Amino acid sequence: MAFQPVSAEAPTTVNTSVARTRNYLTGAEVETLMAAARKVSRYGHRDATMILIGYRHGLRAGELCDLQWHQVELSAGRLHVRRSKRGTPSVHPLDNVSAAERSIIRRAATLTVELERLEAKFALAGEASVQDLDAYQRGANTLKRLLQSVGLQRRARDVGPTLDQYLAEVAAEDAAKEGPP
Repeated sequence: MAFQPVSAEAPTTVNTSVARTRNYLTGAEVETLMAAARKVSRYGHRDATMILIGYRHGLRAGELCDLQWHQVELSAGRLHVRRSKRGTPSVHPLDNVSAAERSIIRRAATLTVELERLEAKFALAGEASVQDLDAYQRGANTLKRLLQSVGLQRRARDVGPTLDQYLAEVAAEDAAKEGPP
């Protein structure tokens, strides 16, 4: 009985049914991915929303990144998708979002833009009027209530030094102004 020499090459065929049992994510895996995106990213809500839209509508990454606001019809509940790789453009229903939820989302998006405008104004001016602070406080409270009504939460953005860093800078400036004792 003669032995065949062993080839040093790896086998060229692979049984894909053994190597990979499925080629998709489950709903629980998508929820886990969305939760991770909310925690890690600066724009976690946006990223989690993109993951959910991509999952629900079967979009490729390029199709998802190519979406623009004019392709979303919140009032009619439709999403217009331009397909890549010679795909046919299509219209997807946004059935899982009621008209009331679409209205809340639209108002929350508008409030977020306004609050970010006020935050930029505060940062550039270094101070704020009583009216601006009142408008900001009312807008932030309204946004908080709107987001809570649809089960979301607004995350604070890190836009500057911490309070400790700021106080240390002020103390250093004051010490420099006073000069040596």
